[in-house]
Amino acid sequence: MNGSALAVGDRARFRLPDKSVHRGVVTAIHGDGTYALEEEGSGAAHRLPGAKVKRDDTPTVVRLITQDENEVGDDGEALLRVEEEGLQLLESLNETRVAVCSVAGMYRTGKSFFLNRLAGSEGGFGVGETTEPCTRGVWLWHRPDLKTSDGATLLLMDTEGLASADQDETYDAKVFALALLLSSYFVLNVVGVIDDSTIERLHLVTEVTKRIATEGSVEDHFPPLLVLVRDFALTPTRDGVAISDQEYLEDALRDRGTPGQKRHERRNETRQALRRLFPRGRRSCTTLVRPALDEASLRRAHALKDEELREEFVAKLKLLRSSLVDGRDEIGVTTIRGKSVLGAPCSASALAALARHHVDAINNGAAPSIRGAWDAASRELNARASQQALEAFEDNLAIPEGELPEPPVLSDALSADAACRDACDAALRVFDTRSCDDSDRAEA
Repeated sequence: MNGSALAVGDRARFRLPDKSVHRGVVTAIHGDGTYALEEEGSGAAHRLPGAKVKRDDTPTVVRLITQDENEVGDDGEALLRVEEEGLQLLESLNETRVAVCSVAGMYRTGKSFFLNRLAGSEGGFGVGETTEPCTRGVWLWHRPDLKTSDGATLLLMDTEGLASADQDETYDAKVFALALLLSSYFVLNVVGVIDDSTIERLHLVTEVTKRIATEGSVEDHFPPLLVLVRDFALTPTRDGVAISDQEYLEDALRDRGTPGQKRHERRNETRQALRRLFPRGRRSCTTLVRPALDEASLRRAHALKDEELREEFVAKLKLLRSSLVDGRDEIGVTTIRGKSVLGAPCSASALAALARHHVDAINNGAAPSIRGAWDAASRELNARASQQALEAFEDNLAIPEGELPEPPVLSDALSADAACRDACDAALRVFDTRSCDDSDRAEA
């Protein structure tokens, strides 16, 4: 569909003079056939001819990673596959800085429902009313209007539920590890209470710490954690005195039992892994009551409007969204911020490259290396940025077809030098906006 079919407010994809492709919204249509557009992410304004503008039909809820049942690794396990539709979504966002909020937890515990409500929507991720898992692999949802308080574009990541009947702990650990590696905020969805059985089911966290290669402190490489306790109907107490949600979490993560008892040692190993991955200051907890009281409404909660859900649930969810997305410290939980890797901001294109490299490492039986994946992603994106910078340089020096320049322009050395400098500056601007860091800037 070409640009002539677009209307004000439509989402569009457009190509800029430097040949880069961006997404945005049509803000005006001019009489000469050009379109005024607001670029997604940066908010930059552009005016382009219709031939450069097309309707953006890219789906916003896409699969990013799935299990390939037809490909088996050396260990006999089915390999993971990065889906093209997920890569296309991320690549379409280009150098836009992203924040990624992922949710993990046991299957059929309302993870997708929570993410949909966090986005202020009844739709989005698929939600069902049966005991069968709805989410397979890792999915992404991009809503252009969702921004974090630090200006990053917020992507919501839904993951396949843990401990489903048709998957094993090895697969669960892979999905859990990928969610950690790719997100900038990690929500652990728990139902009812945080007790010994909850800790027992999370033993795979200890496997995750063994599967990821890091340098320095482990916690420096992982996102903040929010433990979200769903369907919570109790009052947290200690010695008969009411305590906060945060204190409730800290009590649950303390080692318990008698040293030497195997059952307690396994659970304490999980507690220690959680404390190591998410130290104090980077872990928080909050609770949500059941969204509805009667069973029929609970089964259909995903399809109900806010006014049909429990008032207490809706009110708390609004406070939670205000804290997570808008950056207001309403209930003492940390705020979602743009993703960074080893101190460098992460763009959507960089996230796509990271997903590919981490999945490749897992499929090859290696421990995903955060530094290794970032270095590989940086080289890949910087090479692409260098090529785009070269094209921008050539475009800036190109003589328009059919036009001959005035003789003084070619003969005047100062003018030629100034034109060359301008082209160099334009090329470096392209490189700076599309590269991961400035390590390859001199070569560009």
